[in-house]
Amino acid sequence: MTTEGLGCTPKNSNLNDELIRTQYIFSDKTGTLTRNEMKFDKCSIKGVVYTKGLKGQLGNIVEDKKRGHKDVNDFILNLVLNHSVVLSEYTDEATQEKTVEYSGESPDEIALVEASEINGYVFKGRNNNTLTISIGGVDQEFELLNLAKFSSKRARMTVVIRHPDGKIMVYSKGADSVMMKLLKQKDGKLVQVTQNHLDMFSSNGLRTLLLCQKSWTEAEYQAYIKQYKDASLLLEGREKAKKQAWKLLEKDFELVGATAIEDKLQDKVAETLHFFLEAGVKVWMITGDKEETAINIGTSCKLLPSGLALCRVTKCKKESDVQDKLKEGLKQAKKLGEIALIIDGDAMVFALAKYRDEFRDLGLRSKSVICCRASPKQKANVVKMIRKGAKGTITLAVGDGANDVAMIQQAHIGVGIFGKEGTQSARASDYAIREFKHLVPLVMKHGRYSLLRNAGLIQYSFYKNLSVFLAQLYFAWFSGFSGQTLYEDWIIAGYNVILTSLSPFLYALFEQDIKPKVIYKYPEASREYRAGILNWRTFSVWIITIIVHSWVLFGSFLIYFGGIGSLQENGQADNGLYVVGVYVITAGLAMVHTKMFLITRHWTWPVWLGLALSIVIYVIMLWVENDFTYLVPSLLMVTLRSFTAGSFYFYIVWVPTATAVIDLCFMYVQRQYFPADWQILQEADRLGVGRNKPLIELGELNLTQTASDDSNSETSMNHTTEKEKLLEESEGTPSNL
Repeated sequence: MTTEGLGCTPKNSNLNDELIRTQYIFSDKTGTLTRNEMKFDKCSIKGVVYTKGLKGQLGNIVEDKKRGHKDVNDFILNLVLNHSVVLSEYTDEATQEKTVEYSGESPDEIALVEASEINGYVFKGRNNNTLTISIGGVDQEFELLNLAKFSSKRARMTVVIRHPDGKIMVYSKGADSVMMKLLKQKDGKLVQVTQNHLDMFSSNGLRTLLLCQKSWTEAEYQAYIKQYKDASLLLEGREKAKKQAWKLLEKDFELVGATAIEDKLQDKVAETLHFFLEAGVKVWMITGDKEETAINIGTSCKLLPSGLALCRVTKCKKESDVQDKLKEGLKQAKKLGEIALIIDGDAMVFALAKYRDEFRDLGLRSKSVICCRASPKQKANVVKMIRKGAKGTITLAVGDGANDVAMIQQAHIGVGIFGKEGTQSARASDYAIREFKHLVPLVMKHGRYSLLRNAGLIQYSFYKNLSVFLAQLYFAWFSGFSGQTLYEDWIIAGYNVILTSLSPFLYALFEQDIKPKVIYKYPEASREYRAGILNWRTFSVWIITIIVHSWVLFGSFLIYFGGIGSLQENGQADNGLYVVGVYVITAGLAMVHTKMFLITRHWTWPVWLGLALSIVIYVIMLWVENDFTYLVPSLLMVTLRSFTAGSFYFYIVWVPTATAVIDLCFMYVQRQYFPADWQILQEADRLGVGRNKPLIELGELNLTQTASDDSNSETSMNHTTEKEKLLEESEGTPSNL
């Protein structure tokens, strides 16, 4: 689980057992499923699509004053002036060469500024409220008069700029669902054509932004800035007053165009999601992107397999539309059995507030769910709805940015990805990983082994204590509840700390039921673990085993020795209390170590060594007590007498053999007639039958990307439709879509 030498960072060890029991995964898209490596792909300017923006096409149009050059100029100025990017300068110590890089809050902004640079509009930096832009090799200074920052709730960013010639312009960019409402003319031909372009871009998995502008007179600007300054001086209700001022700023815009940015899928995302779906885990993708973009990504990463019916609760104009579509979706889910739910942010406003039960029931019946145009608060509310509504289920949320923190904290298990938007999610999570594909080994391998080891350790700990010390309880009845102990005090004190601690400790470190390669071949193997392997049924089996083994241990003593107190001719007790105690505790230790031998499924040299050392330590402890009489006077010569008696060896062989035969008979019947999934897969792996290739090739040592993987991801994200080809052929001509 490493990428470039960096691995997983667990921050909450209490949840290791819950990982394999995950039933719902809620995932962000950008930076989580995708690489967050943005590249300007194409754009639409005043109804014309341009596909060679990264080849200087836009700059050439402005320079040669071709048709539409003024519109293109306005478009590029919006890109290069409306952002929060800053310049970072680095000096190579060896060559003393200076390198200038862009850094910003969002990779999208950096991609847009880089695109403007390729087209001859170079951002040279900012000083206080002055932005220096090089246009055609000539530096020009633009004054930043005011800024309405981007936020996930506003979904837009607006700046007021004074040009070198004194003209005041307002530039704005944001999500089309928000920006369309701010246009001066909402129902124009240009708006419809641009919307068609946006839909086309989104259907090909591209991230889109709508660019708008308007010009202001000095009087209009002064009226706005007065209202804004008054709002800024308020002690109470400042933010609310600022929003009112921004309403004056962000209205009556003129549509300039739209951008389309490519963000490739991460390595093995499709295989990872397919693996979880095959394992019976339901995946919800919650993103702020457009519906078409989300569906395209969902199809590319196999979240929406072909043939799966789609239920769309989108583009609802009224509250009643949401209710009707949810009811219709429930009917469809009951009829077909498996569907995929697509719901947008506007519909979720009503679904989460008034139709929560219908939304939850439809989501639970869906194989996969995509929530698009979702705000950070909606992301958290969706997770909260499933966590509280589907009781007994384990939810896991994974994200990479600050807007995913609320979602991550609402889930039972939070997983953060160290992304390019910071480490907020990684810091707020229970586990931090480097790539989305690492979720498979984290959940399916480490989660499985952790539950297996802890469940086995807990049940074995009960067994090793009760099976041996229930004999003490039986002895109390046998001795008339006199208070006399069967075992010597040192044995009682060192039983858990010294004598039986090493084997279960190593079991909890190394135990495996099936190999990792088998886990990756059969995602269905996680289903039995998802129900839990530490429950009343399994615990009852251990309790019955404890009772049977304790009776074998103490009953054999009663039958074999016939009690305590027979005397030899010299007056010494033939089998006195302490001699019998050594017999019983030695046989008890042999019994619990044999049990550990039977339940261990993955033998490594540390496990063998731990078992051997446990036996050696016990023998050494007995001889120390025998030889150093001032430490334990009551055991004088007891060890010597026990180890020189043939009955001692018969007894310590008989007890573990009898209990092992009982266990082996039970294990044979269970494995032969009622086998668990892991037992079938274990035999299939040993016999070399079944699936030949894992569903997901992860590798155990190195999970870095390869060139072929990159090309596969790029291909899956770049479906060139016939419509796009036609647009490229008619480059620079108005679209009549």
